Amino acid sequence: MELEKMRYTLLILSLAAMPFICTSCGARGIAAPRPQDSNYLEPYFLIGESGRSVKRTASDIIGRLFMRNFEVLGKYAPADDPSRFVIVVTNRDLLNAVQGSKPAAAFAAAVRIAITREREMTYVSCQDLDYWASAYLREDYLSAAEQITRFKQDLLAAMPRMRGRFDRPFGGSRGRPLTPEALRNYRFQRRAESLDDLVTLATFDSFKEAVAAIEKRLAVSREITKVFEKAVPGRQAKLYGLALGGDSGEKQIVTLLDVEKTKRTASLPYEMLVLENRVVMLPVRFRLPLSFPDMDRKTYQRLEALDKDITRLMRSLVE
Repeated sequence: MELEKMRYTLLILSLAAMPFICTSCGARGIAAPRPQDSNYLEPYFLIGESGRSVKRTASDIIGRLFMRNFEVLGKYAPADDPSRFVIVVTNRDLLNAVQGSKPAAAFAAAVRIAITREREMTYVSCQDLDYWASAYLREDYLSAAEQITRFKQDLLAAMPRMRGRFDRPFGGSRGRPLTPEALRNYRFQRRAESLDDLVTLATFDSFKEAVAAIEKRLAVSREITKVFEKAVPGRQAKLYGLALGGDSGEKQIVTLLDVEKTKRTASLPYEMLVLENRVVMLPVRFRLPLSFPDMDRKTYQRLEALDKDITRLMRSLVE
């Protein structure tokens, strides 16, 4: 009995120390903690290690989210990988922040919570909303800061008890730290795509017709599955989260980009947005570098083929 207690104590101590491991010291995947006065943002937030299975962890989280008045929009296993699971949520604060911003801010209307199994550990993470809101709301982020902060606080408070609690950002660029100001006009490199370069997939006679066309094609698609949909109150906008199947979809994204020790599972699913009578998507060479800002230039060059594959899949829902 004493030996078991000692083993459990050592496990908790090792888990608690993990967020403080510095990537520059040879441990890959877990970012060093930011200084308290730092203004740098990272795309993801490592909440903790649950000590339970992926299925049990997901069930516990979903139950708590409902109790905290979050709306669970959808859930799925990215790339059909049983070691990964994503829960997509929103709430009134987040929707109000998006509603008061420019149309492209609708891409921030849903936040992903990720559960990832690594050997005997089950890690829980989520998108860091400050990072994504800076990129999608741009200058409107400042006026929505109170609602965004409240959303983050409520989300973290909704998490169930875990074996180890970390609450540390990760996934940022080691060589190019990103501030809120830099994210407002983010592009991977000079002349690369930005939020201003939304890809128009199709134009319809009305918002209603655009939504109907997407739903009709989703019903028969063999490559794409709807994970979630959410209409933005107060405007003709609907955000879709789509699981991209086949070897040219999410499996390719995970294989090429999600290679660090601490996985960026919350980078998926990919989005499609209906804006009035237009159907748009984020440029692949904007959306994926934003999700994996630590990618190198060689990897970025390899996004060309992935760009074609993802755009082809998206267009299949509107052509």
